[in-house]
Amino acid sequence: RALAYLCACISLTCGAGLLCKRSRGAAARLLFAYLLLWLLLVKGYYIVGSPTVEVNYQSAGETAVLVAAAWVLYAWFAGAPDGHRMRVIAGESGQRHARALYALALVAFGLSHFAYLDLTAPLVPPWLPVHVFWAYFTGAAYLGAAAAMLSGVLARMAAPLSALQMGLLTLLVWAPVALSGRLSAGHWTEYG
Repeated sequence: RALAYLCACISLTCGAGLLCKRSRGAAARLLFAYLLLWLLLVKGYYIVGSPTVEVNYQSAGETAVLVAAAWVLYAWFAGAPDGHRMRVIAGESGQRHARALYALALVAFGLSHFAYLDLTAPLVPPWLPVHVFWAYFTGAAYLGAAAAMLSGVLARMAAPLSALQMGLLTLLVWAPVALSGRLSAGHWTEYG
C-alpha cells in the first residue's frame, strides 16, 4: 500500500511540476527516471522470469509508452547542463531514442493481438463484422507502425496514426465496456 501511495505522489507531483515553467525540467527528469526504473525493475522482472509469455511484453510495452513520453518531455525540457552531460538521453538524440522505445512498445502490442486472438476478437464492437479480421488488422497496424518508426520510412506519419489507433480503440472498445459496468481489474490496465 505504501508503494502505491508513493507512486501516486510521484506521478501527481511530476504532473503538477510540468505545469510550471520553472519546475518542468526537474519534473520531467524525475518522471522519466521513475518510469524507467519501474520499466526495468518491475516489468523487466516478469520478462526475465517468464521470457516466453507474451503478456509480459505487452505489459512492459504499456509502461514503455509512458517512459517514451516522459523521455520526450525530459529531452525537450533538459537544460544546458543536462544537454552537455547527458547527450545520449537529452536533446535530439534523446528524442530519437524515445521514439525507438515507443516503436518497440508497438511491437509488443501488435504481437499480443496475434498471441491472444481469442481474447482480442471478442472485444471488437458487435456492430463491426468479421471480428477476427479486425483483431488481426489492428495487430498488423501496430507492427507496421513500429517497422515504419524503426526504419525511418514514413515514421512521421506512423507515430500519430498509431496514437490515433490507440484513441479509437479506447473509444470503440474500452469506453463501451466501461459504460456497461463490465470493466474488470485486468481491463483497467488496457483502458487507462
